[in-house]
Amino acid sequence: DTLLRIAPDDTDALARVAQVTFEHGSPKRAAELYQDLLSRFSSVLPTESRAKAHYRYGEALRLSGQLDASLEPLSEASELEPSAREPLISQALVYEAQEKWSEVIKVKTRHLDLATGEERVQLLIDIGDLASAKLNDRAQAAKSFVAALEDKPEDRRLLSKLMQLYSEEKDWNKLVEVVLRLAEFVDEPKQKVKYLHTAAIVTARQIGDPARALEFYEQVLTLEPRLDKALSEAVELEQARGNHAGVERLLKRKLDNAS
Repeated sequence: DTLLRIAPDDTDALARVAQVTFEHGSPKRAAELYQDLLSRFSSVLPTESRAKAHYRYGEALRLSGQLDASLEPLSEASELEPSAREPLISQALVYEAQEKWSEVIKVKTRHLDLATGEERVQLLIDIGDLASAKLNDRAQAAKSFVAALEDKPEDRRLLSKLMQLYSEEKDWNKLVEVVLRLAEFVDEPKQKVKYLHTAAIVTARQIGDPARALEFYEQVLTLEPRLDKALSEAVELEQARGNHAGVERLLKRKLDNAS
């Protein structure tokens, strides 16, 4: 503030003091300084400097708890510098604090246009989680998770999220597709058996495709020949189909296991 007393009408001096206060001082004081800078010198600031000033003004307001007031300068910063991520991140934090979940998703969706790599994947996961947990919009959630999966096709966390969503939506064919992808990506035999067994049960009971279900049961029993539950379920399917040869073959397997 000493610098401001010496040169109260110096744009650069005010901008420097505002920046230092923003980075190291009180958010409330930083907001006052940036408000002064913009009200007096906005017309002479270059576009990039004006955009940063609006962002820092808005962020200082947010940090000092003035959430509603922060949105206008943050929005102005985004308009002045559309490629800047910081104003979008701050806007999302404001809307999160206000529990305006639809607005959070809108801002994060705009951020997606600027993001690449891991940042883009995390944004898609955030959007999916919010759509599912806060808006109960499973369709949008699934769309976001699938988009993230395109960038990280072997991400078991994403596959597990989709498995849960498709199960809740009773979208059995997509559920089986995801479960099979999970089975592909695990090396531990017991975990692979678990996924394949799930695919077999859902295919038999929910989709009603016993022939395909039996293919999954065969894969399960190849990996874990002594899994009696899977053997019994496969026997029931063959009996329902009237395939006596299939029943006999599976019962022989059961007897071999017992001996």
